[in-house]
Amino acid sequence: MVARWPHSTGHSLPGVMASPLRSLLLLATWALAMSSVLCARSGLQHRPPPKPAPTPVPTLNPKDRDVQRMLSFAMREYNMISNQEHLRRPLRLLSARKEVGDGTKYYLEVEMGKTICTKSQAKFYGWFRCPFDHNKETRRCRFMVHHKPKVKTTTLMDLNCHYPWTPNTTSRL
Repeated sequence: MVARWPHSTGHSLPGVMASPLRSLLLLATWALAMSSVLCARSGLQHRPPPKPAPTPVPTLNPKDRDVQRMLSFAMREYNMISNQEHLRRPLRLLSARKEVGDGTKYYLEVEMGKTICTKSQAKFYGWFRCPFDHNKETRRCRFMVHHKPKVKTTTLMDLNCHYPWTPNTTSRL
């Protein structure tokens, strides 16, 4: 129920009371507008807080069982999608890191060597048993493998290789 002033004409507030209320509202609006203008002129704008720096991902032991499984998966995928005639095998695992979140992302940097086996011979030898070709042609690749054990999936998310790579040259990854 709305309280009415005596002798009112049906309005909740008489004309005498509306004037100070309206003045207060106009004053608040003006103050807000002026503060926005002053902040913009002085360079004080509302900015979201800076994002925290990513936490460094610890380096893993290259001989870790999970790292070796992810490396094996990455190499199989690489050999399947590669347009090269001969299979590649890892010579050295240069670095291995992981990031845990929705599953685990493994970041692997690998130096690979060319083998004497062609892709058609892979079923007979298996890519991990093929001997290396002695021409020393190597490649340096980075793999990102996403492993989700709860749903039993492993996916090669990213692949970045530099061709050819020799230890005497510097290459930026």
